[in-house]
Amino acid sequence: MKNFIYTLFGLIILTACETAPCECEVPSNGGNGIVEIKMGSQNGLVVFDAIDKAWAALDYEAVKSYIADDAEMRFADGKFAVGGEEFVSMIQQEVEEWGEAEYVWTTDYKFSLATTSDNDDSTNVDEGDWVNAQFTQELESPVDGNIRNVYYEFYHIVDGKVVSWSQFKRGEKE
Repeated sequence: MKNFIYTLFGLIILTACETAPCECEVPSNGGNGIVEIKMGSQNGLVVFDAIDKAWAALDYEAVKSYIADDAEMRFADGKFAVGGEEFVSMIQQEVEEWGEAEYVWTTDYKFSLATTSDNDDSTNVDEGDWVNAQFTQELESPVDGNIRNVYYEFYHIVDGKVVSWSQFKRGEKE
């Protein structure tokens, strides 16, 4: 009888601890009245990390492989490129102007966001992930002294490819 009570008690504990899978709605943390903003997936961050690594290594072919053919790429200085070929060409120009030794940065943070459906098949705003990242670059200038540039970049990544990218820069003298 004692074993029966222990067994019954054990079964009650085991079945009481089992939880049903959550059918919860993904929480929103913003929006614009048409779409809601939510946390994105790890997939966008994986693509971002691959691009960042290839870009830092000046592996231009790898960078191009992550850019959609019709991707719109906007640099902080106003330059605009369409597709991987033009994008990499502009990166190569920057490297030539700065010199490889100066063309380095530290990735300060990155995070992935996504949007809910905008119910408009003519846009892709609700597809993939929006990765936001910040980079810091420290430079020594014989004229200006130490300069610290902070870059903010926004990558729209759909199916493993960047479909749009924007960069903004804030420069500071130290």
